[in-house]
Amino acid sequence: MVAGLILGAARPEWAARAWDSTGIDCGRGLSQGDPHNAGSLSSSWGEATHQPDDELDLDEHRAHVEELARQLGYEPVREIPGDARISSEEGRSVEVDADAQGGLIRVDSRGEEGLHRIAAIDPSTGVPAWNWDLDGGRDTAVYEHGDHLILANRIVRGGFFEGDRWTDLLSLDARTGARQGCQRFEGFPGYGAGSTDAALVVGTESWNPMGDDEDQEVGERAIQQVTVPGFKQGFSRTLPALDDETGDDGMDRSRPQPLVTLQGGFFLTYTSPFVGGSGDAFSLGRSGADFPSDQVPIEAFSMDTGEPLWSYGDPGDRIAVVSGVSGISGASGVLVAELGEFEPSAKDPEHGSSAVTLRMLDAQGEQLWEAPAADVGGDFSGSSDDRYLRVLGDVVLVHTAPHVVTALDAATGEELWTIDETDEEPEPLWLHSAVAVDGKVFLQGTDREYMVDARTGERFDELATSMDDAHVHDISALGEDMLLVTTREYGAVILQRR
Repeated sequence: MVAGLILGAARPEWAARAWDSTGIDCGRGLSQGDPHNAGSLSSSWGEATHQPDDELDLDEHRAHVEELARQLGYEPVREIPGDARISSEEGRSVEVDADAQGGLIRVDSRGEEGLHRIAAIDPSTGVPAWNWDLDGGRDTAVYEHGDHLILANRIVRGGFFEGDRWTDLLSLDARTGARQGCQRFEGFPGYGAGSTDAALVVGTESWNPMGDDEDQEVGERAIQQVTVPGFKQGFSRTLPALDDETGDDGMDRSRPQPLVTLQGGFFLTYTSPFVGGSGDAFSLGRSGADFPSDQVPIEAFSMDTGEPLWSYGDPGDRIAVVSGVSGISGASGVLVAELGEFEPSAKDPEHGSSAVTLRMLDAQGEQLWEAPAADVGGDFSGSSDDRYLRVLGDVVLVHTAPHVVTALDAATGEELWTIDETDEEPEPLWLHSAVAVDGKVFLQGTDREYMVDARTGERFDELATSMDDAHVHDISALGEDMLLVTTREYGAVILQRR
């Protein structure tokens, strides 16, 4: 993430009038700007101006990045700074996310009011390929969908709790930024967008925190399938929402089941995602120990017709979805987890761990393999919720004991290698922040780091140190010869293969 970008002034009134004259309603407030007037979003290596950091020297940081690039066989050529400025009379500070998108870098700029701009730049030259502006900050999400981007623009008129609410879905060509189509849906939906030929839109009425709980009923949500890029209407069906009484801040009384689309022409609904917790409240993403007694844990539906294909588990089973995994039996597999009983720690009964059984299902819902694992999120006070499990390509990283990390082959469940720190007994490694690059995996923990071959476990200690020194957050490929390296302090760096 790159923080502190200064954006230009809001779109002038004449632009709004010009938009009105088109007669286009869906997508209103989103305007395609001239990319050449979008301002500089990157600089040549060593030339960007950064926000001063009292704890990190910029020259030292650049030296660490250059050493990392050397060990990887690359050299830094451009940077997206942590504090850039685009001149304007009414500049506003925003945060910027930089992500690899094919051979381009997509840059999403957000302020306090929401998304202000989405653009794509050429990593070799830094020249913007295309640029879209919003007339004001919007509650807008961006989803990649094959060769297209979907801008989900949530709109409120007349007040959040009493006014009209709808969502515009705008389809853009990911390479050119050209508008492909737009579709409007009532309410604030959830979304599913995968690398298939269709997108799913989920509409629901959310719980109103200003109302009385006893006066509100759990409703249903409508699922509408549309085709990308034209958003031609497809099937429509309804599924029940779940009543989720958190007992915490009271802000999550009713929510729809999660939704995810997968390769192979199907999508899932499920009662719980697989995330962590602590103490006896650990429950795979749901507060309290109980799972819905009247809901099948996982159901799969056809992307073409919306008809049910298969289900997994029985109502009340403590089963949750971890993630979809590509390349399993020629399509998407589904990694699921079943949680065992919570075992409190002898030293601290409020903390402990639970046995977890991982299972990989194929696109037909058939189990391919099973492996034991352990939730360690409750073993340590202040532990990160999702540090104990990560899928990177064809490898599943998981804690099999509080101080043991095991890598599994995603297709077969075969154990590939382990890192055993039982003798030292440190806090668990941070699997949720693991980074993959050139067939290697970077793992971090408190005051230690590992760089290992993803398939063999061979260690590369010097490279691990360089990754840590450069404060690497993530690395993504930009075609065959370039990498986008995002750091935690000084934005993003573009590396070119030597």
